[in-house]
Amino acid sequence: MYQYCRYGILYILISKVRIMLSGQIRDQLKQQALTLRKQGWSYPMIEAELGVIRSTLSGWFRGLKLSATASKKILVRKRNHMARIRLLASASHRAHGDQLRREVERQVTSDFDNLSLGIKQKEALLAMLYLGEGFKMRSMVGLGNSNWQILRSFVNLLRDIYQVPDERLRCFLYLRADQVVEEEVSFWSRSLAIPSSQFRKSQKDKRTIGKKTYKDYHGVCAVYCYDARIEKRITAVQAWLLKKLMGL
Repeated sequence: MYQYCRYGILYILISKVRIMLSGQIRDQLKQQALTLRKQGWSYPMIEAELGVIRSTLSGWFRGLKLSATASKKILVRKRNHMARIRLLASASHRAHGDQLRREVERQVTSDFDNLSLGIKQKEALLAMLYLGEGFKMRSMVGLGNSNWQILRSFVNLLRDIYQVPDERLRCFLYLRADQVVEEEVSFWSRSLAIPSSQFRKSQKDKRTIGKKTYKDYHGVCAVYCYDARIEKRITAVQAWLLKKLMGL
């Protein structure tokens, strides 16, 4: 019986010592946290440094007055932290978008690789491209764009469907003030496979004087084909397609 009492008293003493030590450690952590906060440390920094959860820190810092210097440091760190979060979120969003794009591209390749385009299918494509992007004029067809691939498709369709020779094509460039005409004519001539002799006088936008043109921009090229028969044919195909698409 005496032995059990002795062990019981010893257990109580050990428990009290543990409580005292725990209280001392907590007080020390609190003082360290307060010191760091007054030095301009943010909640996440103190949490990582001392291993104290944020809800406890919030209680410790309630009513704490900070100097202007400490407040400024905390504000700067918050802004930097938010900027890093935004960068990480943006990178994650781009990665997700890139993955989705690759999946869609693989699916499209699988769906359309064996698709063959005959003359009638190409003429339908040309009619819809011209309906959306083309210049609506009588007795001629024309299309302007800064994207050489769109224009190359337009020219190739004219050649494939109607056997339009280069002599029937006219090209005009609309450039920014700092662009070199000869260089841009050369670019568009190569891109469209149209001889430079078919390019007429280029125009420059005076509003862009003193403004630098960004890389890989080659102005706007307009390609015209002067043929009333082609214009009327494309217009008729457009009308037929629209009726078909509207279910009329």
